[in-house]
Amino acid sequence: MAFSHNFLKGPLVSTIANSTTQLSWIDPGINQIHGTIPSGIQNLVNLTYLDFAMNDLTGSIPPNIGKLHKMQALGMLGNKLSRGIPSSIGNLITFLFNIHLTSNNLVGDVPSSLAACQNLKYLTLSNNNLYGSISNLLRNLMAGAMSFLLAHS
Repeated sequence: MAFSHNFLKGPLVSTIANSTTQLSWIDPGINQIHGTIPSGIQNLVNLTYLDFAMNDLTGSIPPNIGKLHKMQALGMLGNKLSRGIPSSIGNLITFLFNIHLTSNNLVGDVPSSLAACQNLKYLTLSNNNLYGSISNLLRNLMAGAMSFLLAHS
């Protein structure tokens, strides 16, 4: 389901999480969608690509995001998401290779569980209020495993 780069307005409805479990792609990026990401997103067990980039989403990244074990790419940059990055994101160790969370209002530690994501190649966390140790992530970077951007975090 892709409807990015339009002029769509309105709330992100919670019924998106009740879509068929066969849904593998959600891309409403670069619109004017507002609201919160429904916690029921965990029901979309075959989701591989989720891109909510450049909307007006608020609230937090659902803590149960780590239940989407087939996730390959996660894009939520350019929203107004707050709170921290859930540590459950480290449960996405098998397929996840791309995380873009730049330009939100995220605060707190960068979860050390991210270092477990063995296929992670791209991680952008710039323009947030993140802090803490990133030594395990840097080890992966130095091994040439990933592109890493933390500027202004």
